[in-house]
Amino acid sequence: MLTTAYFLINITMRITVISGNTIGGTEKAAVLFACELSKRGHAVEMLTDPSGPRTASLQEAGVTIKQVGMREDDLVEYLRFAKPDIIHQHVSGYWKENPLYAALSRIEDPKPKLIETNVFGRMEDPAGKLWIERRFFVSAASGCQAFLRSGQKMSDDALKTNLVLYNPLQKNASITAEERSLLRRELGLGQGETLVIRVGQPGKKWRDWELRAVQMARRRGHPVKLLVMEPPASISKKIRSGTYGDGIIIKPATSDFQFIANLYQASDLMIHASDWGESYGYTIAEGMLAGLPVITISTPWGDNAQVELVENGDSGFVCASVPEMARRLDDLIVDPGLRQKMGESARRRIESISLLATETDVLEDVLRELSSGETSSRLNDRRQYLALFFKHFHDREHHFSEPAWLHPLDRFAAEAYATYRCLRSSVGQKLKNR
Repeated sequence: MLTTAYFLINITMRITVISGNTIGGTEKAAVLFACELSKRGHAVEMLTDPSGPRTASLQEAGVTIKQVGMREDDLVEYLRFAKPDIIHQHVSGYWKENPLYAALSRIEDPKPKLIETNVFGRMEDPAGKLWIERRFFVSAASGCQAFLRSGQKMSDDALKTNLVLYNPLQKNASITAEERSLLRRELGLGQGETLVIRVGQPGKKWRDWELRAVQMARRRGHPVKLLVMEPPASISKKIRSGTYGDGIIIKPATSDFQFIANLYQASDLMIHASDWGESYGYTIAEGMLAGLPVITISTPWGDNAQVELVENGDSGFVCASVPEMARRLDDLIVDPGLRQKMGESARRRIESISLLATETDVLEDVLRELSSGETSSRLNDRRQYLALFFKHFHDREHHFSEPAWLHPLDRFAAEAYATYRCLRSSVGQKLKNR
């Protein structure tokens, strides 16, 4: 049973987390929250693959790992035995048969409270509405898109159930100047060369926009190299054939999280331009927390959390086109002072919205709200913030680093492409919602 004395004395709650155990951002968020809740005294079990790359972190934090089948009968048996107070699962938000909902209908009262992290800003699974006590969006931008896509009004009642819980981040220990120089030499960086990175995983989001922007900068004589982590095979083939010229470093995706943390600190800036945008943008946020300014592109036809993380002109540049990205690369390559200033702003930006301790405080406030009905001022602020962000979201999506008159042909082409993508996306969503 839930205890009303939980927040007055250190009494634990039984929490079951359902997520994968891979190198992906969704799994990272689930594990970080599970570990932090366990360290704060809660009894946390995670239904996941024990052979995954994040197992050591879970075990170190005292999280119990359970390998339970994801069939309805398996979950019914587990829930009747474990009797968790809270279930926290991470879902796509798309319609997908979820055996947990059916399992909850079969177990006896008192049933556990279900909270869900909605990864992709979709509210398309009607079965979940019967059971979800709280839905978390991984960014305010993703929350806005979820309401826009579903056609729901962001009312006070809706905000009681739906709020933002940012994907959490932890600060990494700084590497020394010697370690930074060594890693750059290992990557083939010469004296005075600028290292730009694009970290990610293979998938449908990749385009060659970053590669083309760096190619333009190199053609203008800038000593810059681009490291891309795990681009899809089609792009890798073009890189190796010389389509984008010299200066491209390909690295595979890795579960060596320390290497990735060191890579951020050994780099000079980040460029990240996804075809469908980001619902949160873990690699962008990680780079910013390491002090990297970010050049990105707005994707109003898709997810667009990158324009929330990167405050245009302060912690990086939000662009409309590839040539604009290339020009902003020019600016940051030739001006180390600007890189440092924007990098410091980027670090402060992520520290202000997405640190693990702060986000776990919000999560615990939700647990308190569900157990006692008491709402904290922090949760009220979160709900008001999402409503306010919604009012200005469209303007943020169309606020670019260059005015339209400065390079009118580039802007016209970019706006035409964005209009086409937005219309295509809108028509597809309306057909879904019929």
